[in-house]
Amino acid sequence: MPVLWIEDSPGAWAIRQLTAPRDALGARAAQGAPAPALVHCESASARGWHLLAPLTEHVWLNGLPLVAGIRALCDRDEIRSSDGTSFFYSVEELAQVTPLPSAETQMMCPRCRQQIEQGTDAVLCPQCHLWHHQSVVLPCWTYAPTCAMCPQPSALDAGYQWTPMEL
Repeated sequence: MPVLWIEDSPGAWAIRQLTAPRDALGARAAQGAPAPALVHCESASARGWHLLAPLTEHVWLNGLPLVAGIRALCDRDEIRSSDGTSFFYSVEELAQVTPLPSAETQMMCPRCRQQIEQGTDAVLCPQCHLWHHQSVVLPCWTYAPTCAMCPQPSALDAGYQWTPMEL
């Protein structure tokens, strides 16, 4: 699930998951005034989040003015509102144990190379998107410090690998 990093004060960042189909940004939104917003769009051909801003509002995306008032967002885009607040959009997800959803093809665990049965507890690697077993009997995800196929840390409490604090 995409997240929005919000600069509360210089160098201090808070995180908000984007769950609603529309999420208003900045202090002007709290006052009920027209404000920039993130809008989720989903169709048969496209899916993602877009930044919308009234043409009367000054908004910058990655340091450039949002001239047309709309733009599709990409991972780690920086949004700066007219009140000076910075936001970063991120599509990074956290690793979590969930039952393996149904799939048309068999899922094979890259660590133990056994089939993962539908409904079995497993972890989807946030980086390479491969499923791993994660149970008492087969703790394949947490067996080693990283994913079996990529450098993603495998600790379930590893947190986000990218944050705006790195900038």
